[in-house]
Amino acid sequence: VEDLKHLMTQQGIVDPVLIGHSMGGKVAMTFAQNYPEALHKLIVVDIAPRAYDMKRLSIMLQILKKTPLKDVRARKEVDKHLCHYIPETLIRLYCMKNLRRDAQGMLVWSSNMTILANSIAHLERAIDCQAPFYKPTLFVKADQSDYIQTQDLPLIKAVFPNYVLKHIEHAGHWVNHTQPKALLEIIAHFLRG
Repeated sequence: VEDLKHLMTQQGIVDPVLIGHSMGGKVAMTFAQNYPEALHKLIVVDIAPRAYDMKRLSIMLQILKKTPLKDVRARKEVDKHLCHYIPETLIRLYCMKNLRRDAQGMLVWSSNMTILANSIAHLERAIDCQAPFYKPTLFVKADQSDYIQTQDLPLIKAVFPNYVLKHIEHAGHWVNHTQPKALLEIIAHFLRG
């Protein structure tokens, strides 16, 4: 959250709409709690402000962190290695979007896996609600995901009283991959409103 605030200050970003999915949604909600005056609107995709068990994500980050990239020339090699640990093709492809080439042309993770792995305990916790965030807030729920449940709605309402909830059919948690067009349409409609 503090890194995001620093980036916004450094880049002169004023009154933005902040969007976050899953772990990024937790960061976005925490940012809205800590710096409500800095945002115009908030969009949270498939996560609620409650506590979560992120053991699977923690394991996945450890797998990514330990993936041997030193002598790897192609993404297919990374995929071949990861398929032993992450059987879901969609999730592996999503993770591999974080690969880039360094100055020597070698594959490296663009995200700092160590920082992400070390941040899991903080991200597992419920959002610390200092005061309600009254600015317009969109929550997007993927209908094939259990990250936002009916019992989460009172907490969402308490923390983000000016929220709307939109559902995307035939979408799993990785809604930006399973239903990208529907997600963009919902976001665009919210931004116009």
